[in-house]
Amino acid sequence: MSTPVVAALVVAALLLVPLIVIGAFVGSIAFPNPMFRFWRRHKPARWGLVARSAHLPNGAPLWYFAAPGPPDPQRLTVAVFHGRSRHRGWMLPLIARLARRWDVIAIDFPSHGDGRFGPTTIGAREADSVDQTLAWARAAGATRLAVYGVSMGGAASIIALGRSDANADVEALVTDGAFDTFWSVVEHMKRWFPGFPRPLLELTASLVARITGVDPRTVRPVDVASALPGRVVFLHGDRDWLVPRAAATRLAEASRGRGVARYYHGRHDQPANPAMQDAVEAVFAEVEADPERAASRR
Repeated sequence: MSTPVVAALVVAALLLVPLIVIGAFVGSIAFPNPMFRFWRRHKPARWGLVARSAHLPNGAPLWYFAAPGPPDPQRLTVAVFHGRSRHRGWMLPLIARLARRWDVIAIDFPSHGDGRFGPTTIGAREADSVDQTLAWARAAGATRLAVYGVSMGGAASIIALGRSDANADVEALVTDGAFDTFWSVVEHMKRWFPGFPRPLLELTASLVARITGVDPRTVRPVDVASALPGRVVFLHGDRDWLVPRAAATRLAEASRGRGVARYYHGRHDQPANPAMQDAVEAVFAEVEADPERAASRR
């Protein structure tokens, strides 16, 4: 092989590698991982649960699980929101735990689960689905509302509850592995690509904004943390590999006394983790038993 040909191949490779990396970054941010749509697609019956099915106005599919026993106006209705690239079926280990005691609602965010595949906005527009889920719960007769959101679902929940008074009646919010700003997660991920030039990172953000209509640098749940209603707990696994555990501390600090950070032994987005389940159940049980304290924080 001649020297000019070798030189041309080297130049092509040097140009191609950054394009491949940028393409991978853009795809990983702008779209859910399509393979996860088929991962652990368990049905409620496998967990001994009976689900009522419905859809939100935006088309997102919904499951409603009634707790055992007669209706109780003092019982919480817990809305569960999954993380990016996951789905409501992924959350069934946690749902089965919560549904022993409370009414539970779970949805697939748009572009996830049983919905049509498409772009995601890492919590920005997903917050609209949180609004619609809570409105559906009220219309179905729920009088006491609580929210659990993991990762992107936690970020969407913070945004939805903090941006207006529409959800001021929510008595408790528990997030799990939620980020304070999405771009802090990107900066954290960049450790896997040492030396990745910042101009290319900014180009990645601009391309994602063109695809999704939302600049990922503007997805900042931390900016509305001080307006959250009810009891707020920012949970985080002490071995979270994706979202820095400092995110929970920063969210708690930004909440100005509205919320607290708590850590449990575990990684990111593990709905079957008993330590996480214990922590979530403890918060909701405390709120259910002391509604006046939750009301005082609105």
